[in-house]
Amino acid sequence: MPPEDHIPIMQASKAETVLPRNKATRSEQEFQDLLRRLELALDASGIGVWEHSIATDRILWDAQMHRLYETGETCRQVPTWFWSNAIHPDDRERAERDFEQAIAARGAYDSQFRIVLPSGEIRHLRSRAHFYADAEGAPSFIGAEWDVTADVELNAELARQKMMAEARALALEQSNARIEHVADHDYLTGLPNRRLLDKRLAELPVDRSVETLGVLHLDIDQFKQINDSHGHAAGDVVLRAAALRIAAAIPGNGMVARVGGDDFVIVLVNFADLAELKLITEDVQRRLRKKIRFGQEMLQSGASIGVSWSGDRRARNLLAEADLALYQAKKLGRNRIEFFTRQLQEDLRSKRRLAEELKLGLERGEIVPYYQVQLDARTREVIGFEALARWRHPEKGVLAPGRIPEDRRRARTCGGDRRGDPETRSRRPAVLAVARSCGAAHRRQHLGVASRRPGAARQAEETRYSAGSNRVRAGRDDFPRRQRREDVRSYR
Repeated sequence: MPPEDHIPIMQASKAETVLPRNKATRSEQEFQDLLRRLELALDASGIGVWEHSIATDRILWDAQMHRLYETGETCRQVPTWFWSNAIHPDDRERAERDFEQAIAARGAYDSQFRIVLPSGEIRHLRSRAHFYADAEGAPSFIGAEWDVTADVELNAELARQKMMAEARALALEQSNARIEHVADHDYLTGLPNRRLLDKRLAELPVDRSVETLGVLHLDIDQFKQINDSHGHAAGDVVLRAAALRIAAAIPGNGMVARVGGDDFVIVLVNFADLAELKLITEDVQRRLRKKIRFGQEMLQSGASIGVSWSGDRRARNLLAEADLALYQAKKLGRNRIEFFTRQLQEDLRSKRRLAEELKLGLERGEIVPYYQVQLDARTREVIGFEALARWRHPEKGVLAPGRIPEDRRRARTCGGDRRGDPETRSRRPAVLAVARSCGAAHRRQHLGVASRRPGAARQAEETRYSAGSNRVRAGRDDFPRRQRREDVRSYR
C-alpha cells in the first residue's frame, strides 16, 4: 500500500480531474439556458436578428426576420437582393446609402425605411447594427430589425393633430384680431371708433414722448340735408370722403376717429405751437369744403370745428372742451373754427344753471304772462293783444325772453309745452275780455309765448284764438300791418 501521506494527494488529483468537467457542464447549461431566454425575449419583442458578412456579402436571418418580411421561408442564409428588393422603391436608395456609409466608417448602422410585403401592405422597419470582426479579422455587421409602423403612424397622427391645432390657433388668433379690429373701428369709414379713441386718450397722459396735445371735434355741415335730399347712400359717400380727407390732412402721429353719425374727433400730438395747430385745423376745414362727386351730382358740405389743446399732456377734459367749442361754432353760424376758452365754459355753466332753475320755476309758477297791444299800422287802431311769457326769477327779478333758454329740446326737458305754460293758458279768457273792452271783439286775439326775438325778423310760435269761433290754431303771425309794443301795460 502506498504511504498514507500519498492518499490525500491522489484523492486531490481525482477531485481536480472531476471538478473541471462539472464546471464545464454547468457553464454550457447556463449558456444554453441564456440562449433560450434570449430567443424567447426576441420572439416576444418581435425583433429579428441578422448578420451581414462584408467579405462574402452573405446575409444570415433568423426566423423572426422571415416573419417580419413575410417571406414564408425558414432558411438561415438569404441573398442580398432578398433584402434590397423588399425595401420600398422610394426608400431603397437611402437605406442602401446608410449601410454603405456604415461600412466605410466601420461604425454603427442606424436606418429606418419602408418595406413592401408580398401582400402589398407597407410596413415601417427600424434597423440598427454594429461593426464586428471575428477572430480571423473577417468584417461583418450584426444587427436587429423591428416593426415601428405603429409608432410612425402615431407620430404622423400627432403631427397632423398638431398641425390642425396650430391652424385652429392661427385661425382663432386671426378671428380675435378681426373681432378686436371690428370692435375698435368704424365699419363704414374704417377709422377708429369712440372705444379706441378713449383708449388712446387714456394712454396719452402717461406717454412721456408727448409734449403738446390737441383735440379737434368736427361736425359735417349740411349732412342731414344731403341725407334727406339725396339719400343715405350719398351720406355714406360724404362720410367716407371726409374720412379720407381728414386722414390726409393730419400728421402721421395724429389720429382721427369717427365717434358719431357725422362727428369726427382728431387727436394731434407734438405740434410746435398754437399757430401750427391752427394751420392744421384750417387745412382740414379747407379740404372738407371741397365738393364731393355722387353719381352725376356734386355735393357741397363743410365742417364746424371745435378745438382744445394742452401743453402738458393733459387729455382728461380736452374732448369735452373741444365739444363745447364745437357747440359754439355751430351756434355762431356753422362752417367755423372755434377754440375753447374759459369764458366759453363759464357761459355754458351759467346757461345750464339757468335751465335747471327754469325747470324749478315752471314747477313754482314763476313763468307769468305779460300782455301787449297789437295795433293796425295804418289806423293805429287796437286790433288785439298778445300774451308774452316772462320769468319772475326770485333773485334776478323779471327776466325778458332773451334771458330764458330758447332751446326747444331743453324746454321740453324742463317740462315746457309749445302752447305755453298752464298759467298762461288759464288766462286766455281774461285776454279775450280785455280785447273786447278795447273794441277788438271781432278781430283776432293772439296768445303767444315769446322767446328771444333777434331784430325785426323775430317770430314766436303762437297759439291763436278766433273771437267768433273759439277755435285754437297753432302757427306763425300772419298780420303784415301791425306794430308791437312790448310791455306797454301788464294786465293781471
